[in-house]
Amino acid sequence: MKTRNQLICLWSGYAFFVLYLLGLVVVAGFIPPPAPGWGDYVVAAYFHDRHLRILAGMSICAVASALYVPWGVAISGQMLRVEKGRFPALSALQGISAGVGAVFFALSPFLWLTIAYRAGHSGDVMVALNDFAWISWIVSWPFFFVQAGAFALSLLMYPTIVIPRWVGYLSLWFAFSMLPASAIVFFYHGPLAWNGVFALYLPLGLFASWYNVTAFWLLKAIRQERRIGEADDVDSPAHRRSPERSEMAWAVEMDDGRRKGHSFTGP
Repeated sequence: MKTRNQLICLWSGYAFFVLYLLGLVVVAGFIPPPAPGWGDYVVAAYFHDRHLRILAGMSICAVASALYVPWGVAISGQMLRVEKGRFPALSALQGISAGVGAVFFALSPFLWLTIAYRAGHSGDVMVALNDFAWISWIVSWPFFFVQAGAFALSLLMYPTIVIPRWVGYLSLWFAFSMLPASAIVFFYHGPLAWNGVFALYLPLGLFASWYNVTAFWLLKAIRQERRIGEADDVDSPAHRRSPERSEMAWAVEMDDGRRKGHSFTGP
């Protein structure tokens, strides 16, 4: 994949993060979320009072969800570099999981839009749709677990000179932090309810950290790949076939590696 295309995918991921946060938190005001213990009249009043805010905010979130897919492609682009010559199982797992994750990022906003679209929904229907929206949004964690886990394994099994190993451990930490989210179906109050610390705020905080740390190092890796390509890009066909071509590219990698303090062997 050309580095230009990878950068477009990566910047799309930044746009996803900003727009989704804007729609969910700033416009719709869904953080903190409506409590799972609320009755139908309270839920109906909540959506009635925020009618326009929810319509606008969830529309932004629904559109932004599509941008999560190219961000997953940007990750796969760098994972394919280290899986070169092997069946890219981890890259495929990460990319497919990102695509499914984007569906779940969009599904709940669609449901919230449905609730806010008509004011005549009965209270029990609104509660059921809202329950479905929050449960599907939070309990969809296994797909993000697979995505982060595949990325972590690629970094730990095939270390690179650009992305440090600790990013892999951070990915594992994020992946396992989502495990308590499945408990939300058993609780209406407390830290394991869908508005609780362990089910919502801890995974969300780690997701934000993992997402932005990963994006930062992806940007560095893509720029390094571009510098190697520029070192390889010479006009002479004979020079493209010569050993000096690979030595030039390796010199770029060595320069990047020394700045990071990595040790490595020759090409």
